[in-house]
Amino acid sequence: MEISAKFYRTPFLDALSKLPAHTIVFSKSGQSVNAAELYQKSIALANGLREKGFKEKDRIVIIVPAGKEFLEIFFAVNLLKGMMAIIDPEMGRDNFESKLKQFNPQWMFIDSRLLLLKENSLLLYLYMKFSNHPFYFSFNNKAAVIATGKKMPLRGNYLNYSTLYSAPTQAISFEDNTDEEFMVTYTSGTLAEPKGVVHSVQSLFKSLLKIKDVLSSYNNIRLAAYLPHFLLFGIGSGNPVFLFDKDKSPKWILRFFEKNNITGLFGPPSFYIALIDYCKKQNRLLPASLQLIILGSAPVHPKFVEMLYDVAPPHTKVLCLYGMTENLITCSIDGRDKINSTHPGDIVGKPFEGNVFLIADDGEILIQSPQLFSRYLHLQDRETPHHTGDLGYFTDDGLLVLNGRKKDMIIRRDTNIYPAIYEKTIKNIPGVDEAALVGIYSEEKHDEEVYLVVESEKYSETELMKLLKAGKYSIDKEALPDKIVFMKIPLSGRQNKVDRKIIRQQLIK
Repeated sequence: MEISAKFYRTPFLDALSKLPAHTIVFSKSGQSVNAAELYQKSIALANGLREKGFKEKDRIVIIVPAGKEFLEIFFAVNLLKGMMAIIDPEMGRDNFESKLKQFNPQWMFIDSRLLLLKENSLLLYLYMKFSNHPFYFSFNNKAAVIATGKKMPLRGNYLNYSTLYSAPTQAISFEDNTDEEFMVTYTSGTLAEPKGVVHSVQSLFKSLLKIKDVLSSYNNIRLAAYLPHFLLFGIGSGNPVFLFDKDKSPKWILRFFEKNNITGLFGPPSFYIALIDYCKKQNRLLPASLQLIILGSAPVHPKFVEMLYDVAPPHTKVLCLYGMTENLITCSIDGRDKINSTHPGDIVGKPFEGNVFLIADDGEILIQSPQLFSRYLHLQDRETPHHTGDLGYFTDDGLLVLNGRKKDMIIRRDTNIYPAIYEKTIKNIPGVDEAALVGIYSEEKHDEEVYLVVESEKYSETELMKLLKAGKYSIDKEALPDKIVFMKIPLSGRQNKVDRKIIRQQLIK
């Protein structure tokens, strides 16, 4: 049934339509897709979804691994003027369900293997019992569920992804759509009021253009990626992207880079730790093909950059980015300049063109830019300029330096952890009198370690960790502590608030 052949044109679609016909994505399974095929498949998927009842501003949730299907869904939602959210089921049952309830999707794209797990109680039991990182997800919200990936023996009334393609039979027409709200990324908040960061098509695309500008000065860039949104960097810049599994061994990953002649990498510092250690043990360097390593999504410490340079080929450039979920890319600095800086604090470099920074009276960094998010999902508007929560100052030559945080926050790997969200859940566990999460930077890991300090005489560390991983008191997987310490928690001030400074001092001793 032909509903309409009119779709919405966005900068993402324009960029895709202008790419040459060469392959742009190489998947982990060996499959590949070129720009022309991706463009046509996305239109066919969008048309098929509309035939099934998809309407403008419908909301979808994607629980799909990086690859061809993820990209097709991304572009199809663009074409239909929908809104999408990537809600990670590994964040814990309560967190996942609260975000799903707030977003209230009409459609959910879910990997068929997860649906099979959900339907089969024995498989689910074995998975929860033996998996190192089990996670929970639900879709009991009347959304239409679309099974993606390999065909599985499913009993539920799901739509099959492969049957949705329906190429329009009429001539296609386009209407511009540049500034509609498009993607929601959950960063923090409480179970009662999750904090979803809403970006428009335009704000996301402008961030993509910043990456394109960075890559434009390099020849024959071939990017390696393991996260879905990294795929868009390649498409936006016209460079091929090779997908890989970051949980493979360092030896396997380095061979993958060499085999595919990878010239560019993008990722948080935590990804490189195992590669650095392996290279040092084997007395070797990273592949000679590497021209550029971009570090972002988490703080980049000078000592880590020094370690990376120790195993990088002499010609490889390291670029450190500073950004946040609300404004993805704001500043950059060359890795050697970061190492050699004598300014007190964490120097993050020169602002990209269009980013306007202000320093408030209390030292908080404020920002206004075309890349800035639209609003938080639970609010109608956002404040202008945006209050980042970071403290900092500018040097005489216009470089931004961070020197602390205004709010309690831990950044481990590429995740922001707000202690107050999880402490409330932990303190509700019977037998736990008080609890506090604190972050302490580890020189060995080159990352923050999360300590859970607890007042309790009822549990062992193993017993408490089991409660935090699954069940009624489970918390976000990314917030699970590296260490649990049982001790009397110091309080200070008239309101007897937890004194995190004293806790850190006691733990460091």
